[in-house]
Amino acid sequence: MKTRKRRTKYYTFLLVPDNEKQTKSFKIKSSLLRLLIFSIVIVLVAMVFGFVSYIKFAGILIDYSNLRKENTQLKNGLNKIEQLKTDLEMIKKSDKKLRTSLTGYVNLVKSDEDKVDPDAIDDLNLLDGQRYERSIYNSIPDIYPVEGFVTRGFETNSLLQEA
Repeated sequence: MKTRKRRTKYYTFLLVPDNEKQTKSFKIKSSLLRLLIFSIVIVLVAMVFGFVSYIKFAGILIDYSNLRKENTQLKNGLNKIEQLKTDLEMIKKSDKKLRTSLTGYVNLVKSDEDKVDPDAIDDLNLLDGQRYERSIYNSIPDIYPVEGFVTRGFETNSLLQEA
């Protein structure tokens, strides 16, 4: 049997310049040319994949940056709201203290939501057909108490003399 020698295929590239210089030729094995073309295709695919991934990642980074700014603004707004809430609570406490300390000395008019329907008030607040306003002055007696055993106080001398 005769062994057949395998012939390697070559590709020849001929470079012809525009001017009068001598032409150049390159001889490359077909397997090496296939490997070179395959490598170039792989590099191009990797570059396209990297470019697409970079564009997606850049979009995510832009969104992240915008969300971070918005989150900072929302946190600042929430802090301002919390501060306003504590200030409002302090004002309400001060208002309550002021109203309780002035009750009876000054008639305080409350807001519309605190007003009571006049028809809903029972007749205890009416005195001789007129509206009876509650005040500390109404609870201060204007006459002296009646003289008697209960109102005379504690007298130690009279108890000792009687015994």
